[in-house]
Amino acid sequence: MLCAGAAAQNIPHPQAQELSAPPSVALLTGQCPAGFPVPTPALAQSAHLLKLAAQAEVCDTRADYFAYRGSLLLMAGRLPEAATSLEKALLLDPTLPGAQLDFAQALAQLGQKEAALQLVDQVGGRADIDPGLRQWLTSFQTTEKNDDWTWNAMLQSSMGRESNLDSATHTDTLTLYLSNGPVTVSLADTERPVAGKGTKNWVAVQGLHPLGQGEIRLAAAYQSRNTPGTNLGSSDQADAALTYAHPAGPGIAAIRLGGLQYKKENAYAYKESSAQLKYEPAWRIKNCPWSLSWGQARQEHLTTPTMSGDYQYTRIDASCKNNVGGVTALHLIQGQDRPQDLTRPGGTKKRTEYGLRHDQALDLWGHAAQISLWGRQHNSRDQDILSPLLGGTIVQTRRTDIGLGYWWRVHKQWSIGFDLERTRQESNSELSQVHNKLFYLGIRWTTE
Repeated sequence: MLCAGAAAQNIPHPQAQELSAPPSVALLTGQCPAGFPVPTPALAQSAHLLKLAAQAEVCDTRADYFAYRGSLLLMAGRLPEAATSLEKALLLDPTLPGAQLDFAQALAQLGQKEAALQLVDQVGGRADIDPGLRQWLTSFQTTEKNDDWTWNAMLQSSMGRESNLDSATHTDTLTLYLSNGPVTVSLADTERPVAGKGTKNWVAVQGLHPLGQGEIRLAAAYQSRNTPGTNLGSSDQADAALTYAHPAGPGIAAIRLGGLQYKKENAYAYKESSAQLKYEPAWRIKNCPWSLSWGQARQEHLTTPTMSGDYQYTRIDASCKNNVGGVTALHLIQGQDRPQDLTRPGGTKKRTEYGLRHDQALDLWGHAAQISLWGRQHNSRDQDILSPLLGGTIVQTRRTDIGLGYWWRVHKQWSIGFDLERTRQESNSELSQVHNKLFYLGIRWTTE
């Protein structure tokens, strides 16, 4: 780490202060310590960090508290929590060089090297920096400013159970409107929801490559699902995206090209190609970064070509961090799916989607853990009727997903955990009534 490394080289820690009251005593009395020692690995133990976390409220206005805690979290390898605490310290006092350096280290390890180098440049330009530390910063800049790719990867395997493996309609009957009047038809058993076991395997890779003042980002993922004991077969999904981001005015602009392919064995195939333009302003509301995107996706239903369409949308994303390692993210999407074939049932579809997710870092028996809560609602409304046989109703659907995930890092790069989700799709069309509950327990490996 930047500051820990500086201390190891006998370079004064820029944020170190004389300890006027032992932290343990101040913590026990419910007071914010008057000062903090030089961070050391011995102090970066979970027990001490837990005591520090309990003092977040009484130390809420102390920049040195958040800088000290962030440095210890960085030593413990808890990068997202460290970045949050150090960012809070710099909001309270932007002049703390030690917090700037630790924050730069956290950002660099999280893959945000451009932002990290900007912070290092700021510290290196200060007149009060020790010459030895200035030389060390120069070597860090030389090391970080390279043209090599930085890669991260994740592998995950899970098994569990779903109440509706085939996303079949939840209704038992269908009403057809014939010339001689409405007729109710019972659906065959093969068209009804099938509950059973499922297995999922997932691999994802991300790469980052500096290019001039900007950077190239590459992301790819592949997921397969099998349903042993059923005749539903397997399904596979692969997607990839290439993004170029570059500073533009008071913010960052990015262009993204992506592709996706989904295939369900002997039943269905889908392909999508997309382009997106995104802008993230430097201006933030209460330190919550946000972005605005415009995009278009060509959606091809290979087994039912008449359902293919071109989807144009506007998207807003925002995220906020708390003081205890939590991140809350929100997204809003609105767009239109226009048919490629003018005879497509339903015509143009208007879509809106709202999503909210919270990821909270935890410490469980000295091991890092994360609990996640999420919710999504997707609304769709057709412009025309689906079919005269189904009546003259314009189809409207509302799909709601609510989920809970918990993953516990048991050893270095290995985690175990589960995902629990409930899906409920309601519609004025009997064919679009879909319900599902799933639970998957798995093991995960990551490069960090």
